[in-house]
Amino acid sequence: MRARSLLLLPLAFVLAACDKVEPIAQQAASAVVAETLKQAGSQAQSVLDKAKDDANNALSGMGIDASATVDSLKEKARAALKEQAASLGASDWHTLEQHVGKYPRDIGLYTDVSPIAPELKRLLGNRFETFKEWMGTQGPLQKEQGVLYTTGNKPHSAGDGSAYLLINPDKRTLEVGMMSKGKLVVYASAGDTIYKPKDVETVVQNMASR
Repeated sequence: MRARSLLLLPLAFVLAACDKVEPIAQQAASAVVAETLKQAGSQAQSVLDKAKDDANNALSGMGIDASATVDSLKEKARAALKEQAASLGASDWHTLEQHVGKYPRDIGLYTDVSPIAPELKRLLGNRFETFKEWMGTQGPLQKEQGVLYTTGNKPHSAGDGSAYLLINPDKRTLEVGMMSKGKLVVYASAGDTIYKPKDVETVVQNMASR
């Protein structure tokens, strides 16, 4: 899926530049790139190279020397791929590890700048705002056995309305626990169960005994 999204950039470049050649050449180049995108199961760069070669062959077959144009497109597309790859790297969940010891509010953990925000919002749906409220009094982000976690509770609620968040950076999965009146509701990403740190186990046990 990621390779496919990256390849939309070279497609745009190809179609834009083809305005400079004959209409029939534009159609041929579009068809070649579209077919390549359908089959994009390998790394983005290798697919891009194939798109370049196929487009050049198609245009050359019609007596059009497209080498210079396609090479220029390739360089522009490669630069765009590099820029977008850097952007994707910024969303790496492992970047959160540098914030261990800091409070979620100070690093924007539940805002759109956070790499976990899309999955957290998807997971909680209309409970997202409640979760943030229950994390109003919060502990710092911590790490145990590769799992990042934090706990919190709703301010001025006599301990009723507590929550925890587990983050598995390797598998990009989350688990959220929300407890009220001794009842725990868990929201978890698909996949293996995330290891629950001892501090989180203690919080859950203390809340359940109230």
